[in-house]
Amino acid sequence: MRAEVETGSRLHGGFYYAAGDWNVRWGSIGFYVDNPKFRAAVELSDREQYRGPQELLEYVKKAAKVAGVQGFNVEVHESPPIHRGFGTGTQVLLSLYMAFKALKGEQPEAVEEAALKLGRARHSGAGTLAFKYGGFIMDAGLPGRPTPLVTLKMPSEWRFVIIIPKIERGLTDEEEESIMEKRQWGNSESNIAFMTSGALRLAAGIARGDLDDALEGLRFVQRGTGILFASVQGGEYRGKLNDLAAEAWRSRVILAQSSWGPAMYTIVENEYEAQGDVMLMKEIMSNVGLSGEVIISPPRNYGASIKIVG
Repeated sequence: MRAEVETGSRLHGGFYYAAGDWNVRWGSIGFYVDNPKFRAAVELSDREQYRGPQELLEYVKKAAKVAGVQGFNVEVHESPPIHRGFGTGTQVLLSLYMAFKALKGEQPEAVEEAALKLGRARHSGAGTLAFKYGGFIMDAGLPGRPTPLVTLKMPSEWRFVIIIPKIERGLTDEEEESIMEKRQWGNSESNIAFMTSGALRLAAGIARGDLDDALEGLRFVQRGTGILFASVQGGEYRGKLNDLAAEAWRSRVILAQSSWGPAMYTIVENEYEAQGDVMLMKEIMSNVGLSGEVIISPPRNYGASIKIVG
């Protein structure tokens, strides 16, 4: 008996002001996209067997340990890169944990509870909630308690154009934890208003199918989030990504940074427009001295899939 798991990727859209004290101040925003995806075959075994990217092995072992599995046979068929802005760690941990529990004949906990057991959702619940619901997510800003404020299905014809520049990776889990725990994230009243109004405009644009309004809301959220974290990443975007975003804006393309990057993305009306933006983004990367990959993804309006076979 084996489990076949498939998840999408979480693109982090930024933060908005959720009120309250520091522990409940910032709510997070995320999108679930179909590509790049994580796919793997999972079996129980009397020893540890693994075939896949070495960087994911620690997540496989952690999921097995928390699930109470002594041995496993895991083969990864495809996976997003780790620490590149796709929320890969959360998706891998949750999907494998759920698969291990199911293979043991045990009823898994709710996704929110499982995430906490796995050490996820300490600061942002967007990845956990995207795993469960798919689509567009706004969490309620309760660290350690992933709670949806808004869940929406994205218009199915919209496409995400995702840029993956070849620059240094984003923060590891440990690096992010250290920064988020040690710093007090003060913010100006004007920037708080900017972020919060942007979040509302983004959600409303998605609900109405108004891409222009959704993108303008995303621009507001991105700018406010960038200002909030500028002391860590050196500007509204991280490092060289500032140049990439500025050059894209000259072509009136709004780019958002997913989490700590380096993945960047925009949203377009359909597949045809996405194809044109792929060429444009490659040209823009070249203009600012960057190389990398540009991919297209439809939204994933449903959560992760775990199927038991045999």
